[in-house]
Amino acid sequence: MYARVATLAAAMLLLASTTPAVAADGQVAIAAVERTTPTDAQLANASPFALLKAVIRCEQVAAGRQYCMHIGLMPRPLSDGDLDAMLRKAAAGPEIDGGVATLLGTARRFAAMPYDQRVAAERDEIAAAVRAPRVRLMSASAAPARRVMPMAMVEQETYWYCGPASVAAVAYGHSATASQGTWAYRLHVTESGGTSVSDIPAVLNYFTDRGRAGPYQAVSTGDTDANTYLSYVRAAIYERNHPAIQQVKLYKAYFPYLRVNHGGHFQAVNGYDTDRRTVIYDEVYNEATFTSGGAQTAGQKELAVSLAFAANQASYRAMPGVFGRLVM
Repeated sequence: MYARVATLAAAMLLLASTTPAVAADGQVAIAAVERTTPTDAQLANASPFALLKAVIRCEQVAAGRQYCMHIGLMPRPLSDGDLDAMLRKAAAGPEIDGGVATLLGTARRFAAMPYDQRVAAERDEIAAAVRAPRVRLMSASAAPARRVMPMAMVEQETYWYCGPASVAAVAYGHSATASQGTWAYRLHVTESGGTSVSDIPAVLNYFTDRGRAGPYQAVSTGDTDANTYLSYVRAAIYERNHPAIQQVKLYKAYFPYLRVNHGGHFQAVNGYDTDRRTVIYDEVYNEATFTSGGAQTAGQKELAVSLAFAANQASYRAMPGVFGRLVM
């Protein structure tokens, strides 16, 4: 695992070296992250809360834009008290939810890396964050009312492969052919660890050409509203010209085609309709394959924005700041 992290880190540093200089706030943020990457001594035998405090740090990457390491761009800046409250709740939770690594699981995975690789990985993450374009809130007239991008329909091969399957759907035709197992390897996915949102942007940006019109970044949709969520989706699909990947709770209340409630989940979103107020996405999970008595659920779906956003928020409310994210 560590060798592939180092290879990706080196490649991302090369890419970063060819990009324009960042603003002063961004330079300060990069320096602060490099200075505070946790050491082995800080992480050894740390309590869950202490581990999270050491790993999750938030920096201002531009005016009004706060980025929290291993989470993503925040919809509003967090105070130190807000962050502590979020981390205490995350510390009390599990390390995995369905096929999704929680923030605690992500922190433990990060802590297991050698120190030099932690430094390199965080340098890449914060450098990408400060260079990423501002997330645009698009008005109803700023893009076509409906757009559906061509994208492969992929069915996940194991019950914990929702992340690799979603990435495979987005990457199809925009990357060298790779199996779900290869995407899982690149994303560091294991049955006991799931997929971490913080790994997805760098993998998509490096291994595909999808980010040419604007690199992928993780954005927290917690503490927003359905209109903002839809605006993010439209900005990804219309302005950046690539599908998004959303993190949701796969519950019957939000996804009518299910017969059973499941846990944390990823879906590749490739379309929207502002008149019908729907999002179009690939449901990579076939309930019939993994659940006795489950329904045939895999394939292209169109769902009301209210339900998609509620599924996104359900995970956010369960563990604020950990779920409720969009890779766009």
